[in-house]
Parts: sequence; structure tokens; C-alpha cells
Amino acid sequence: MLELTQRHITYLWEYLPKMDALLTEAAPESPEAAEENVFLGVEKDTDGRLIVYGTLDPEYTDDSSPVYIRITDSRYISDYEAFPVGYKKVGGELSLTEDEKQEEQRIDKLFEKSGYNKKDYQFGMYISPENLEQGECSFEIITEKDGVYYTTGNIHTYINE
Repeated sequence: MLELTQRHITYLWEYLPKMDALLTEAAPESPEAAEENVFLGVEKDTDGRLIVYGTLDPEYTDDSSPVYIRITDSRYISDYEAFPVGYKKVGGELSLTEDEKQEEQRIDKLFEKSGYNKKDYQFGMYISPENLEQGECSFEIITEKDGVYYTTGNIHTYINE
């Protein structure tokens, strides 16, 4: 078992684990608002689960800080802890809109200038749409740096059908 784990350990930091993110109560209720340079995308996997993924702003998070995704639907506010690894679509490209592609390119340029490694600031998680109410759901990212929690505010809207 140990040998099998050692041979595949790089998979754990290269690919998002295909398991639903866990609800958490660790996210603060009222983090500080910040104008972050972040990207958050949501798409459906072939099995129907939602993949929430993106890139964080190094100014408002450490490379070892937890990443919380707060999802607000018509009835609930739910916090999930995302995995500290980006989403790579195996065997294909991500289905980004033109606006999302431009935003991702803008963030790529910021990382090139900053000297930070973008891979250290990516996150991802799976969630079943059954865990969300029907209709509009908004997403926000909550991060922490030097003991202070920050929020992006609602930066993405998804219609759960």
C-alpha cells in the first residue's frame, strides 16, 4: 500500500480528488471584503456533479491557507472547504466563456508579473447539485492571510436546474 501511494503521490497535488467537498463550520461569518484578483468557474462533470474551481489572489491568501467556498441559494448559506489543487479536465479543455477566458488570461499576466507560482494558488471541489436548492445560487471565496479572513463577495452565479 505504501509503495502504491508513493508512486501516485504526485497525482494528489496535480488532480482534483473526485469526491464531494465537505460542509464546514470553520469559515468565518463576516470576513473582510477585498477587491481580489480571482477567478471562479463552475461546470458540470459527466456524472452531473458541479466542479467549482479557480485561482486565488496571493495578496489575500497564503499558499497554505484554507479556501472556503460559500454558496448561497434561495434557502441556505453553505460553506465548503475546497481542495488546494486546480481542476484539470482529463482528455479535454475546460468549457470557458469568452469573458472567463479573458479573465483567466488577465490573472495569468498578474502571476507572471508577481513572481508567484499560479499552481500554489489554485483550488477546486466537487459538489452534487442535489445539495443546492433549485434556481439561482451565488458563489463567493473566503481566504485567510496572516490571521485575517477575506471575502470576494458574490462573484459567480449559477442556475441550478
